[in-house]
Amino acid sequence: SDVYKRQEYQLQDYQLNEQESKEFKITQIDPYWRVRGTIYALGLNCFGDKETLIKRNQAVLFHNYLYKKPDTSTMSAILETDIEQMVSILRCSTGKFDGIGRDILETHLNEGEEDDIPNDKIFTYEYPWQVVVELSKSHERVTYLDVYRGLTYLMRSNMVFFNHFLQTDYVTAIVALPYTPKILDSFSPLQIYSIIKALQMKTEYDNINNVLDIYKQKLLDMFYCVEDADRMHGIISCQTRQLTCYNLASQFCNNYMCKLCCQNTQNRHPCVLHDSFEQFLRYKIRSVYLFEESRNFDRKRTIRIQVRRLVRKYEVEKVFEGLNIEWDKTVLYYHYQAHRVQIIYIVLETNQEAQKVILNKAYYENLLKQFDATISTLSNSLYKLCEHFQNPEKMLAIIKPLTTLEIVEEIPSDQQYIGYIQKLLETLTLLPRTQFYIEQDINPITGDVDNRQIFITLPNREYVEKVYRTQPFFGCLIAHKMSHISVCPFLRYDPEQCLVCSAKKDRQCIHDMCQDCCSRQKYALLTCPCSINSIQQIENLRAQAIKQNKLDEAELLCEKCHRKRDKDCANKVCSSCCIVQAIRFDCLYHDESIYCKEIRKLKPKQLARKLLQNVSEMHLKVRHELKNGRYDWFRPIYNTNVQDSMIKANKELQEVADNGSIIRGSIKLRNQKDGKIFTFQANEPVKIWLTKDTKIYESIDYEGEPFVEYCYGEEGCKEDRPEWVDIDPNKYRSYDVEELGYYMNSPNLLIIKDFHLMLIGLDKQTFSVREIYQEIYTKFRTMVGMIEPQNIMILDNETIITDVFLSPQFKNCFNLKDNIVKLGRVACVKLDNILDAIALLTKDVEVVLPLCTGKNDMPIIYPSNYMMAYIQNFDQNKASLSTTNAGQFLASIHKEIELVSANIRNLLDGPQDNRKFRKKRGGPGGGNFGGAGGSRGDGGGGFKRGGNDAPSMGGASAFNTERKGQRRGKPKRK
Repeated sequence: SDVYKRQEYQLQDYQLNEQESKEFKITQIDPYWRVRGTIYALGLNCFGDKETLIKRNQAVLFHNYLYKKPDTSTMSAILETDIEQMVSILRCSTGKFDGIGRDILETHLNEGEEDDIPNDKIFTYEYPWQVVVELSKSHERVTYLDVYRGLTYLMRSNMVFFNHFLQTDYVTAIVALPYTPKILDSFSPLQIYSIIKALQMKTEYDNINNVLDIYKQKLLDMFYCVEDADRMHGIISCQTRQLTCYNLASQFCNNYMCKLCCQNTQNRHPCVLHDSFEQFLRYKIRSVYLFEESRNFDRKRTIRIQVRRLVRKYEVEKVFEGLNIEWDKTVLYYHYQAHRVQIIYIVLETNQEAQKVILNKAYYENLLKQFDATISTLSNSLYKLCEHFQNPEKMLAIIKPLTTLEIVEEIPSDQQYIGYIQKLLETLTLLPRTQFYIEQDINPITGDVDNRQIFITLPNREYVEKVYRTQPFFGCLIAHKMSHISVCPFLRYDPEQCLVCSAKKDRQCIHDMCQDCCSRQKYALLTCPCSINSIQQIENLRAQAIKQNKLDEAELLCEKCHRKRDKDCANKVCSSCCIVQAIRFDCLYHDESIYCKEIRKLKPKQLARKLLQNVSEMHLKVRHELKNGRYDWFRPIYNTNVQDSMIKANKELQEVADNGSIIRGSIKLRNQKDGKIFTFQANEPVKIWLTKDTKIYESIDYEGEPFVEYCYGEEGCKEDRPEWVDIDPNKYRSYDVEELGYYMNSPNLLIIKDFHLMLIGLDKQTFSVREIYQEIYTKFRTMVGMIEPQNIMILDNETIITDVFLSPQFKNCFNLKDNIVKLGRVACVKLDNILDAIALLTKDVEVVLPLCTGKNDMPIIYPSNYMMAYIQNFDQNKASLSTTNAGQFLASIHKEIELVSANIRNLLDGPQDNRKFRKKRGGPGGGNFGGAGGSRGDGGGGFKRGGNDAPSMGGASAFNTERKGQRRGKPKRK
């Protein structure tokens, strides 16, 4: 993500060199949303993987000068547009699935599937930011909503980690990707359709015939969406092709393999995670050589132009105007990682025209300066040169890589360069100059000496190996053994390992291979002493097989052994020989990973459920890796400044607390104890049907460790085990002794039978239970009326499920669980004055509280059974209602009542202006100083005790009045 902040890389199509690509730890500098936006803006076919779309963009922009690459604002405007809308506008198609509609797929899916697998939802979440609440909906919007809807099923709330490589927000969601773009190419139409249905994505489109193209592209968009999101990281099952591997791989790995398998495989792409930058240089040299050999260029008339920014064909034609160039033979070479145009091959009509360009190279490069272009000739073929040398096993070729590294440009190209090489060899081998020989290459166009390739002959193979192991020289020069079959293969980290397999190499092998691999090589030019006998044995076995079975050798037998060859193999060999070839074509049949071969054999519905099962298993693995401080599934963190803090923080993160007050999304600390955000209360179990008689249950145990439990047998799967049931009237939460004591002694339980109102739909994500208590207490005291803290009780969802909403009228309701989850928290309150509760129920008073919808508004208010019974049985003649302690709404009514009461007393008793006398007198019919109080009691009795007929609070009232008078500064009564 660091490279995304470098605007020159995106806006100016700046091409990374090998060192920059390795430093930035990024496989492609083009985010997928920019690629997709460019396709839409140019009106091109929008179907294909990322590599195909980038090359399609580059080719159109190169050949069509009038096409303009859209700016960021234009691409952002169509970023969230559904792909079906763009397809209906562009009218594009791959041509593979035309005429296959949804009805046809649904019919064949139901006919071909023997097992009736329940299509239940895994959980109630709908979008990723609901699963991992630390994600921001606005920041993660890099694609359309249907992609996010499918992405939700590949995530878990506990699959997160603290990513200290980010600058601001640290919590990063882990997405378990059960497929790769290459795996999708091998799926059948029914398998793709079944995956779309299992992920609950949209399947019906109007007026679109090629729905399968849309289905497949949505799965690709979902894969690349994770790559674009800054706070998501994708993990994949290791895609090794030779041995079964159950490790996790990072989405950043170019080969989608774990570290061990990636470094152990020879036929692969260089990886920014697992390879050093000299491996990138070696791969580029090899890929350019193979590209030029396959094109069979005329090296005396062909020049290559390497550019770092996109150049148009019109601009190249304008620069070379006046030269005789065969423009129809122009060939483009795309960068092996960024997939942008990097080299342009131009064929001139004569060698003299090509010499003219090379002699005036500085002039033409100056005209192409804005594109950072360099012009060079093709080097001589190392394959053909190997045949002319007498002892190629004693020779090394030192090659200047075709790169834009400054250190390469600073190396001199004259005789001084040869002097540097001589001193280097003397230092490494301790040999005098007479013991080794240096030969320079010849430029195929000018015939002059060319130092881009120089050949060194040493006394024996031991010296060759010693020099070979010390590369790169001067930080960039690459050494190639002339006895190797492939040009510049990847260096083995163990010098004793076979070059193409994991076995130990034979010391006599000039190809640095084991005896078995050496004997199977199809394009070996040299005869190796270690495999002469093996090759002869293979030829004898081939002859016997042809004689016994009367087989046609050219069609049925492998070219390098006696087994039958695979018809779909691009190299025309068997599976054992294909994977060990040093030079080979890309074989879709044998390059398929073991993981892909296993899942591709499943039926469509079983395949879709198998992918969901793999997500559950990857959840277990990644949590285990985090707990043990291993990050091969992410990126190298060792020997970095964040290693210790990141390992420590994520180890503590794995501890699961039993605390319903911890709310995800509100805590942003990473190293402190508050960074522990996993709770038992927030865990939501996942249940997945694999077949009609097999299902799995994914959850966490009592220690907080994740587990996946399998249930087999048709009878056993019909009824869920008690541990699997999350909604049932007989399922209650278990407490230990300490928790039970807190629960039984809680003062809130005293209002169970006589609370007034239920507040439904309160927030359960942003605010903790304590904060909700404070909000209710503060808002009610200021806006409604008096309430005591112990008269507020907040219910969790488990209590609601077991005690409230599982009554017979709700028990069989459809989508009961979904509605309960969306219900939020529920609070039970009891006010000091029941009149305030009635005013709140009739909405004469409104109170604003945080709701589960994310807004601050009036919650849903229901009266309790106690409140309903009180209203139904209300008798105004017997009830004693008082507005003295009522809230603000009844304050004005209370003043009116007091005024009317005072007027009535004045009318019955006459004016009472003497304040002291009114204090001493009793009510009507009352005596002096201890006589019986009147009927009202508020004026009765003295301060010793009330009369026999006076209420007990009468004396207290007089006493309180007297004390208030003292506080007002009046003389104390005697």
